[in-house]
Amino acid sequence: MKHIVFNSLLMFLLVMNFAFASDSKKKEGRELYLQAKCSKCHLSDYKFVNKVKNKANKAGDYESLRGWVSGCNVVFSAEWFDNEVDLVTYYLNSIYYHFKISKKDTKPTKK
Repeated sequence: MKHIVFNSLLMFLLVMNFAFASDSKKKEGRELYLQAKCSKCHLSDYKFVNKVKNKANKAGDYESLRGWVSGCNVVFSAEWFDNEVDLVTYYLNSIYYHFKISKKDTKPTKK
């Protein structure tokens, strides 16, 4: 009986740790996104939003989404490190895109 309780508690803690880590990543990505004022272009300019809706200008998977975020980082001088680009990508994916994230997309990057 003790093993069942212990294993259940351990499983609960592991699930909560994963959920907390995901929420933390999403929160950090959101903060970076807001600090860089990304929504200034992405939400307000009607022509820009329609251009992004065009399939040729839209991310098709997690890796291409990261490419777009990385490109915006360079063009608009957000000055994010690679791990911060990853956080913003994770945030945008969790809120808007919902692409499947492969193991290669979650590898740690150097700061």
